[in-house]
Amino acid sequence: MALSAGQRTALQGEGLVDVADFEGFDEDTLKQAFKNVRYLNPPVSVPAKCTSRLLIASMAHQYYRETARAITPVNMHFTNVLKSFHLEWKAIQKLAAKDVELKLPVLSKNCPPMKWCESMKLYLDATFGVRNIPLSYVIREPANVTPEVDDPLAPSSSYGSSGSVLSDMISRSSHTHALFKQDNSQVFSLIEQAARNTSYISTIKTFERRKDGRGAWLAMLQAHVTDNKWEIILQENSKWLLNSKWNGKKYALEMFIGQHRIKYEQMKEAAQSVQYQLPNQHTRVGYILNAIESDDPSLHAAMAAVEGDNAIRADFELAAGKLIPKDPYARNQSQKEQKSVSFNISCTDGDKQTETVSKNGRGAKTGVDLRWHTKESYAALSREQRNELAAWKRSSEGMKATEDARAKFNNEKRRRNTKKNSGKDKKKLKAQVASLQKELDEKKSKEDDDAKINRIAAALSQSPTRGNAAAAANGANRNISLAREIMGIVGRESESSA
Repeated sequence: MALSAGQRTALQGEGLVDVADFEGFDEDTLKQAFKNVRYLNPPVSVPAKCTSRLLIASMAHQYYRETARAITPVNMHFTNVLKSFHLEWKAIQKLAAKDVELKLPVLSKNCPPMKWCESMKLYLDATFGVRNIPLSYVIREPANVTPEVDDPLAPSSSYGSSGSVLSDMISRSSHTHALFKQDNSQVFSLIEQAARNTSYISTIKTFERRKDGRGAWLAMLQAHVTDNKWEIILQENSKWLLNSKWNGKKYALEMFIGQHRIKYEQMKEAAQSVQYQLPNQHTRVGYILNAIESDDPSLHAAMAAVEGDNAIRADFELAAGKLIPKDPYARNQSQKEQKSVSFNISCTDGDKQTETVSKNGRGAKTGVDLRWHTKESYAALSREQRNELAAWKRSSEGMKATEDARAKFNNEKRRRNTKKNSGKDKKKLKAQVASLQKELDEKKSKEDDDAKINRIAAALSQSPTRGNAAAAANGANRNISLAREIMGIVGRESESSA
């Protein structure tokens, strides 16, 4: 730690003799010790560099205790181990302090237990408990921590076979810790929220009193995520890979190949739970070649090149890279060089969404489409694909592409709603016009009938009459009545003729 003999002696007086003494020193206690030695006679000042290293050593001591690691001078060496440990530790603390960005996955018809379990694992990976450890450590298998002799630290590292400090915290944090009950209770609350108002709530009812999140999780797996259901996924996806066809008329070849990737990743995930022989790279390329039903010459030339090159024929991604540039669908798009292909997907709210596939490429590790995904397509991704997608979204390129795609979707939705409302207004206006026209026609017809009656009555009044004025008035009234009768007779005759 680059301490002088005097500084070591002063800190020993505060109780910090060797690495084992970090057990009783957290950040606040260490800072108080540094303050105390400054008031000694003579005063002892601990330089900032030494202060920083001692604080980092305290964090590492706490981490090793949490993950059941033996603390030795080797794994507490600052330059060889703790320097890189501190970089990871700071990133973890920032993640723990942030609000969870993911939405709690809820069990539903569109998100049955098998899909929900994978989404819930991702959600718990991103949610930290009271121990500042992702809550996924509560549901991990196995519950017991692997002895360090079977999972030693990697050379010059602060983690073992898991590959990172965060993963070691998930895989090695004890379930017997005093604060485990609180994290276990939080997991139960999350599972209960996800299963609320569904038939699955009965599965976890027996764990409600003890707030046993791990027990509720295992019960869900045992009741609803059995080996038989994994077998169904393998059968359905295998059938899709064998029988699906693409003719280049409705959507891009890149989208079709992307669906192949998703189906294969789902099969890979299912094969971890049941014994199954996954198709190899050569077989997967064969699925794509057999599925293409297009007469385009350039695409057929690319297919022949794939067939004739053993290296490409045995590598799915190389074959995809050879075929996609020759896609006739993409080539026949408008001169504006559309950057996306859109198609309708039914959402859980019954509306239509437009899914946009960007040309930002695919993940190098899992082949996931690096783009904005709808709820349905995101649910179909594997855990590894979601992790790679999340990492891309945090990049400047990913954030911009995601924002642009989401804005485009919202604009299209507003345009559809405006068009829908406009159509309703036009129908309403047409109905009002028709009603007014009917009233005008009826009024005009009545006026025409009154005019005819008056003319007939006038003609009848020209016949000679005798008597006084009263008799004349009676005659006029009689003429009008006769005129009405004549009009009625004429109208009935017209109807009978028609």
